[in-house]
Amino acid sequence: MNCSILDCTLRDGAYIVNGNFGEKNISGIIAKLQDANIDLIECGWLKENEYIDGSSYFHVPNDLKKYVSKKTKQFILMIDYNRYDCNKMPQKKEGDIDAIRVVFPVGKAVEGINVASTIRNKGYKVYLQLANTSGYTDAELINVSRLVNDFRPEAVSIVDTFGKMYPWDLSRMLTILDHNLDISIGIGFHSHNNQQLSFAMAIQFIEWSISAAPERRVIVDGTLCGMGRGAGNACTELLANYMNLKYKSSYDMDSLMDCIDLYMSEFITKFNWGYSIPYALAGMYGCHVNNVAYLIDKHRTKAKDMRNIFDSLDGNKRIVYDYDNLERVYKECTERKADDTYTRGWLFNTLKGKDVLLLLPGKSVETKRKEIEEFIEKKKPFVIGVNSYLAGYEYDMVFFNNDLKFEYFEDIIKNNIDKLNILMTSNMDKYDNEKIYRINNPIGDSRWKYNNNSTIILLDLLKNIDNCNIYIAGFDGFLVDNQYASTALKANIQNSSEFELMQKELEQILKEFKMENSIDLNFITESPFEKYFN
Repeated sequence: MNCSILDCTLRDGAYIVNGNFGEKNISGIIAKLQDANIDLIECGWLKENEYIDGSSYFHVPNDLKKYVSKKTKQFILMIDYNRYDCNKMPQKKEGDIDAIRVVFPVGKAVEGINVASTIRNKGYKVYLQLANTSGYTDAELINVSRLVNDFRPEAVSIVDTFGKMYPWDLSRMLTILDHNLDISIGIGFHSHNNQQLSFAMAIQFIEWSISAAPERRVIVDGTLCGMGRGAGNACTELLANYMNLKYKSSYDMDSLMDCIDLYMSEFITKFNWGYSIPYALAGMYGCHVNNVAYLIDKHRTKAKDMRNIFDSLDGNKRIVYDYDNLERVYKECTERKADDTYTRGWLFNTLKGKDVLLLLPGKSVETKRKEIEEFIEKKKPFVIGVNSYLAGYEYDMVFFNNDLKFEYFEDIIKNNIDKLNILMTSNMDKYDNEKIYRINNPIGDSRWKYNNNSTIILLDLLKNIDNCNIYIAGFDGFLVDNQYASTALKANIQNSSEFELMQKELEQILKEFKMENSIDLNFITESPFEKYFN
């Protein structure tokens, strides 16, 4: 069988844990992968910094020795061609790792191979990785093949860096490389799962190697549980099982399952990777995953807006992470301005001297419905729904700054449009009705990740209205179980730590808001934020 599996969990998975796997986990993963007969084990990165115990970021190859009790398979470390000074690398000694894999982008083959030559002169075998291989034209692939032939590495790998490749892309690259590379040079494939194609394309690669290149060595990359930056990778355990079933390979599935149970469960519980809509969009547009992370972490960008942003980025800007340019494009795509002079005047005249009740979508608007209804009956306030329109309540106005939440309630709002005023932020420009009042969508304080809270936006609008008495219900916070009155209103958040961060940030924002503004809030239902307005 000419196809080998290379596991790069400790290298590609290092993006998830910043290299901090821990000593026990590194030793255990390496040992179990050897027990499973995985052919090649990529154990981490070579980095300029001094080595820290428990990390898969190594300073020199010898740092790996402490984790290896036996050595039955070929061990590899990776370097980025321009981020490690190979001249400082010690000469290979007996018992050191076998090989270094050098990764370089389009247009940097000469520089990458020069680095690889230095490494070979130190006594190591060398593998090459063509980052963003889909970015090569046919002519560029032919040219890089000539350079690779002159150097004669162990293998050169196709890399789907941005998870954008389709089967026909892989076929094109394989055809060119197989036709132009010397038969002694192996071909590898490293995929990313942005579009849920990683395993399928790995199978395509394996089948191609059997039928079209039976004499050539081929290498398919995988990671345990698909662990890797962003959408992750093909799963080593799935590749091994496929090879066992189809080609009677001898990968030990029990050892792989033990490895996952013993050493991967902790990371699966604590960290997120794998398919998601934002990473799928990155794959569709060939965008670097760091752009996705920036838009989510800084702006909590919705999928539709993210698509528009990627669509607006120049092709050469998609494959890098130029955050200044990304921020500029983000603002162009999302900061839709409106002349809200009339809206602000209308609000002032309509609400001055009145009692105003803000109905938020917290669970308490259902559990304390009786108390809220009694308050409404007694006070006859002007009732404003905040990103919600809940059955059983009568509203005078609804306020939305979120497309998805408005769409959920759109039908019931349309049915009540004759007796209802609608207030929207200017970013929601696809809705058009004479009953809609618009205000400019505020950018928010860049210090905060969750700076576009609908309640804060609304309070900022109401704070200067003369003799306006503001009451609030359903402001329950993010740390209670089933915190929303409707499951459809739940934030798209996967873990409790995100809710904790939202809670802390909103507390700080409210604290500063109260200090800077003369505004009082009267709480109809209990709230963790009540203390800031007592």
